[in-house]
Amino acid sequence: MVENISTFSMLFSILRCGSGYFKKSLSVLESAGMFWLIFAGILAVIMLLAAFDFNRFRIKWTSKDGRQLSGDCPPPMKRRYMTVEQLRQYDGTDADGRICIAVNGDIYDVTRKRELYGQGGPYGLFAGRDASRCLAKFSTEMVHIKDTYDDLADLTLSEINSLQMYPCVGKLLSSSDQADFRTDDEEEDSSLSDCDVDDQ
Repeated sequence: MVENISTFSMLFSILRCGSGYFKKSLSVLESAGMFWLIFAGILAVIMLLAAFDFNRFRIKWTSKDGRQLSGDCPPPMKRRYMTVEQLRQYDGTDADGRICIAVNGDIYDVTRKRELYGQGGPYGLFAGRDASRCLAKFSTEMVHIKDTYDDLADLTLSEINSLQMYPCVGKLLSSSDQADFRTDDEEEDSSLSDCDVDDQ
């Protein structure tokens, strides 16, 4: 028993003499622990951001019912003149699902963004219609949609300048211009190639 007491006293004296060493070791361990805690936190934030970005990308390329949208678009449409009534056919409810909108007299095929412009989408009321007035007024209210040709004469210049990021597939005609209507089968008119489009 005396032997055990002497062993304990010897260990105690070593610990007491080396307490400075242990304090330094503890501070190093505490700072290392803090480092690993911070590192794990940063890693968790990065993983959450990556997961959020992946989901945003996945949502961008899928419709509400889970179909992949990248291959669902019909073939490119030939450029043509259309009246307001003819534009109404392209509201996304046909078999091919094509969606066109008119902006400032030009007609754009927005089918590739059917999650935005299709039925139930935030801009679904634009499908098959002249959306110029709504876009100029930054509105998604039906009160700004007209079922007749809208010459936009009462809009300011800054309201008329709109983003054009979709393929221009034609020109919108007033009902008085119907006599000049050209079909898809006729040769493309040179005036249709004047659509200023930044296709992104």
